[in-house]
Amino acid sequence: MDFQGRRDGRKKRKMEKKEPTRKDPIRKKKSVENPKRNLERVQHQKPTLVIIDLETTGLIDGPRMPHITQIAVKEKETGDSFSVYVMPKIPITDDAQKLTGISVANGDMLVNEKRVECVSIQTALTQLQRWLARFENVFLVAHYGKAFDFPVLMSALKNNNMIEKFLSSVTGFVDSWLVFRQKYPGRSCKQVDLARTLLHITYDAHNAEADVQTLAKLVGLCTTSELLSFRFSPKDIMLD
Repeated sequence: MDFQGRRDGRKKRKMEKKEPTRKDPIRKKKSVENPKRNLERVQHQKPTLVIIDLETTGLIDGPRMPHITQIAVKEKETGDSFSVYVMPKIPITDDAQKLTGISVANGDMLVNEKRVECVSIQTALTQLQRWLARFENVFLVAHYGKAFDFPVLMSALKNNNMIEKFLSSVTGFVDSWLVFRQKYPGRSCKQVDLARTLLHITYDAHNAEADVQTLAKLVGLCTTSELLSFRFSPKDIMLD
């Protein structure tokens, strides 16, 4: 047999080996989902706006972050909410005690001199993450969030090795102060002033639950597109 004949014979035998039999059924390739397409689908899900407010042991002092003493959140559409008091690991400043009414004495947390149940920061963050995980495409909305609430929150998450897990439940952040500053130029955009001039109410400021309830009403005056035009990634909050 010449060379061409031997090559054709080998090719035929290879084709015979590859030919499927009943014992060797044709296997269909599993379709691999395009990560880019999946990301686009997530981005096009209806956003869930969750209002958040924190009370803390004090203000941000350079690189030193205050500890969280209270967390409150409220989902804008359903009104579902969650709040918890948190035992800090550093003292609460006198100014913070006067503003929030929160203090610690003999291992107990007091609010306006009445004892309240509280948990550790790790427990509080875990509970918050589980609560948020029930919703899809979550955007956290806080007043002065970019300057205060979000850096404090991210610092607490970092200190408890929970950033990755937490961000699996959160798409982005929105600072409502920036939204109102553009929507109502020339007007005081402090939350208490907005509540008074736009909602015609006063409320118990510096109580996280009351702050969240009021901010939810204020946010209701804005469209979703107005709010999300100021969205940013949690990773934009840089921590050393």
